[in-house]
Amino acid sequence: MKPPRYTVTMVRWLLLIVLFPLFTPFSRAQSDHLHQQFQTAEAPEERAEFARLLARHYLYLDNDSVRYWLETVRRIATDHHLEKFTGRALITECALEQSLGNWPEAQRLCEQGLALAWRTNDTEIRIDGYLNLTDVFRQLGRLPQVQDTLLVALDLAKATGDPEPLGLVHGALANYYHTIREYERTVENLEFADAQFRLAEAHDDLTHNHYLWGTVLRDMMDYPGAEAQFQLALETAVGKQREEIEPFLYHALGSLHRHQGEYDTSLVYHQKAIPIFEQRGDLHGLASNLIALAFNYVALEQPQRAIPPLERALPLADAMQDVQLRLDVRYLFSLAYAEMGNFRPAYERLKETYLLSDTVFSEQTANQLAEAETRYRTENIQRDLELSEQTAATAAAELKFERGRAGWLLGIAVLAGLLVVGLLIVLRVRRRKNALIQRQAQEKETLLRELHHRVKNNLQVVSSILALQSRKTTDEAARVAITDSQTRVDAMGLIHQKLYLKERLTAIQIKPYIAELAEMIVGAYGYDPDELDLNLTADDLNVDVETAIPLGLILNELLSNSFKHGFRPDQRPHIDITLRETSDGLHLRVADNGRGLPEDFTIPHDNPRTARTFGTQLLSSLARQLDARLTVGREGGGSFDFLIKNYKLA
Repeated sequence: MKPPRYTVTMVRWLLLIVLFPLFTPFSRAQSDHLHQQFQTAEAPEERAEFARLLARHYLYLDNDSVRYWLETVRRIATDHHLEKFTGRALITECALEQSLGNWPEAQRLCEQGLALAWRTNDTEIRIDGYLNLTDVFRQLGRLPQVQDTLLVALDLAKATGDPEPLGLVHGALANYYHTIREYERTVENLEFADAQFRLAEAHDDLTHNHYLWGTVLRDMMDYPGAEAQFQLALETAVGKQREEIEPFLYHALGSLHRHQGEYDTSLVYHQKAIPIFEQRGDLHGLASNLIALAFNYVALEQPQRAIPPLERALPLADAMQDVQLRLDVRYLFSLAYAEMGNFRPAYERLKETYLLSDTVFSEQTANQLAEAETRYRTENIQRDLELSEQTAATAAAELKFERGRAGWLLGIAVLAGLLVVGLLIVLRVRRRKNALIQRQAQEKETLLRELHHRVKNNLQVVSSILALQSRKTTDEAARVAITDSQTRVDAMGLIHQKLYLKERLTAIQIKPYIAELAEMIVGAYGYDPDELDLNLTADDLNVDVETAIPLGLILNELLSNSFKHGFRPDQRPHIDITLRETSDGLHLRVADNGRGLPEDFTIPHDNPRTARTFGTQLLSSLARQLDARLTVGREGGGSFDFLIKNYKLA
């Protein structure tokens, strides 16, 4: 049994890789050393810095201790007028909110800390702050701002002349290109960062760079290369006696083998990591590895063994208020119970998962609306003050003019004053109207984003229920029908997922959508990417959602049919997908090298109800919806050509 693809969140691990100055935990000996240095330091600057390092130490270990030491930093900074350390405390608090997944609050703290860092010319913390901010923007889906922020950090790093910060920024650039799947540029930046870290003899940085490199190669499906990078990181950590890094690498190696379906090997690595995290009191690491352990048991068809680690992980995730871990553990509970045949608790846990997801998103939406409301009111107050000052200045000028001029000019002065006041009132009304329009636009955008999120979640619930039912269905025809329905639901859900994560809420970048959809369908029908040739040629078009959904369903239907019926068992599948905008319309072509289509295969153009199968009926209906002319070919396999007239670009 091959379970659905499942990945325990990588956000925290990527933070550890890219932003290690804020997140790398110290060993217990180093922790004791920091406490001693804080106690013995006499200069306020030294005491403030050691307190900040202690706050960084407790990240992911004890949030109360983080807040205690941050408050200590602030107290020292206030008592001794050390504004620089107030900024440093804000950047570290930003890291704390990131670790908790509170991205809007993290952004606010980062921006406040950076403002102080610029005012006090604190170059070191400026670079750290911008690296934090890039991750916040990435999590909020603001990729253009990620790139702009990284370019600022790069200029700052170059100005230092120090290879270590330069390597850190290039590591963050690699993470950005990894996010947008530009793997060639990702590797280029990793190689540059590697060279800088070697030049600086920064062994910790080098370890984390190998870690990120392994993650990138894993996502590129170069599993041997990924394992080599993880093992290099492990060797460096062991050689430099950085035992606190080892459990993270065991976690990475366990995840790598899980991606390859080697669940027994994955178990070994996660079992190595668990006692180390437990001994160190790292609740996040402990919970993450318990969840990974449970997944492996489910994959090995031992769901009853998954329940104990999940029962341990659930209170940890809830106590830390870690949203992603809380979602992960509940979703795995539902899978384990379903495999055991306990469908009632499976359904309840699955429902909890999506209710929690909706609650979190709604809270974020409410915070955004409250922030917009506060900003709107503040701007109005500021405008009123400005208008009052301008009106007072005008009145004073009129009085002076009246005293110094002849009486016959008084009427003109009064009229002029009234005209100025009238113009100011008109400007005030116009500004308020524009602010109201902008506020309403922000509210509509937020609500539309939540709508896409909820639709995506509802479709995921349907997909998950279909997946649970499919694994318990013994009738092959029924199982195939359920799988077909699941891929259709996933094709629509993928569109809404992409929409609520992007700044443009009605436009889909069609090329990456097709690529991700094809990858999803390949996995759904049991193929590995290296077992077939899939060529995609598409224009870089932003397509309206009304066009994207039928296009996605057409592609899903054609690719699914190819994998179900098109290829012989001894044949290497080859599929070509082409999407071009021409003068005649939008041209979609899907062709394979399979057995070919039966001679009597037809797709009715005029009346979809006359189709012999549900699939051909669906294709006919979608073609009519898009006003598309469909041509079926039989040479060298099968091909479908759609010339679409009714489409919208965004």
